[in-house]
Amino acid sequence: MRAVTVPRFGDADVLTLADVPTPMPGPGEVAIDVAFAGANYAEVLYRRGVVDVPLPFVPGIEVAGYLRDVGDGVADAGLQVGRPVAALTIVNGGGYAEVAVTDARLVAQLPEGADPQTLARAAGAPSNSTTAILVLDQVARLRPGEQVLGHAAAGGVGGQLGQAARLLGAGQVVGSVGSPGKLDAARAFGYDQVILRDQVTDQAGPPRRLQRHPPRACRTGLAPYARRRSRRPARGRRSRPAAPDRRRRSPPSHRVRPRHRQARPGCLAAGKRECDAREGSEGIRKLTYYLGSSLDGFIATPDGSIDAFPVTEDVIEFMAADYPETLPTHLREQLGVTAPGRRFDTVVMGRNTYAPALQAGIVSPFAHLDQYVVSTTLPASPDPRVQVVAGDPVELVGRLKHRPGAGIWLAGGARLAGALLGEIDELVIKRYPVVLGAGIPFSMTGQVRSVPFELVDDRILPGGTTVARYTRTT
Repeated sequence: MRAVTVPRFGDADVLTLADVPTPMPGPGEVAIDVAFAGANYAEVLYRRGVVDVPLPFVPGIEVAGYLRDVGDGVADAGLQVGRPVAALTIVNGGGYAEVAVTDARLVAQLPEGADPQTLARAAGAPSNSTTAILVLDQVARLRPGEQVLGHAAAGGVGGQLGQAARLLGAGQVVGSVGSPGKLDAARAFGYDQVILRDQVTDQAGPPRRLQRHPPRACRTGLAPYARRRSRRPARGRRSRPAAPDRRRRSPPSHRVRPRHRQARPGCLAAGKRECDAREGSEGIRKLTYYLGSSLDGFIATPDGSIDAFPVTEDVIEFMAADYPETLPTHLREQLGVTAPGRRFDTVVMGRNTYAPALQAGIVSPFAHLDQYVVSTTLPASPDPRVQVVAGDPVELVGRLKHRPGAGIWLAGGARLAGALLGEIDELVIKRYPVVLGAGIPFSMTGQVRSVPFELVDDRILPGGTTVARYTRTT
């Protein structure tokens, strides 16, 4: 069969039409004769090599066409060979081909006799539709009768939010757009009312808002906020903070009094937190490794997932109050966090920490900070606000420490933390009440190395997560 392939990373001119073997469906899979394939920004990132994929590969994460064949175990799913269908092919790609194979659970049958125009529209629906439904159901936890306010209502996901909200039993569904020219387009997507974004106020009590981020967002702090445990609004520019749940507060005995060393000159008048933040203005800036881990010291499972970490509302509230800079930019907007950073103005991360954001289509996850990605394999930065550094991370951090400014946040991953172990001045460890048994440790040095730290602050959050802050003693 013919397929559009990517034999090497680069610009659009690397896309190559080639003859490749026709794929066959395995157990639980189906094969589709592709009539139309959706084009997504994620595929641009794959093509550029920003996201690791094996070469050569066939891009394409959503298609529409006709069911060609089914694998073992699919007969009882009600899928009929020859029936028009739309499907996600996001697991293995392959949509830019005459035949694509995908999991049967990711296929939706279309009406019999669907014309080419219907198929073309359907090819662009699976990714945005599933994102909209999952955001409403699994992130916002929409309840029947609740109001919904969806921003970017004329966009890809925004265009599906109103319809998805209806399917899930919402009450009034309001959409907002950024300019008058988008009002008519948004109205066509089934919203009860469409307004300009500048007209949104909190005076009448805000409806549930929806933020455009997929359920599995990113290890750099995005993924925890796309969990079904959260009852926070999931879309919007500003959100009124929820009233605290006083029944879940820990008793006073659950808090451990911080142990502070002698304050630096000039800190007493300003207060310790403000002094910590402006340390760089009076001397060398601090590098803080701020991370989350399991009870047995793993920052992720062996495959890099952090889905096992129970990031509950009390953890999010702690982060918003004490470490707001570590919240991704779109989540700061969602939570109404607008104050300038008190601790950090720079973030340093490795490629594996940055990559999940790219997979979610977020090229600048911490736009409120100076962002540095240390990588020898990332071909180029996908965003001018993100600087890719291929050189020595120790040299990079040394330069950053001597620049004026607030602290430097090391976001991971493990190998970068191991390389920078000698430069880390402070550790802040959120230890979640879960044991993984195996996974990625929070530092990989390749050799035994003892670096002493002193515990200066320790607290227990209501849900059982502990937050310990250590400073280096040598």
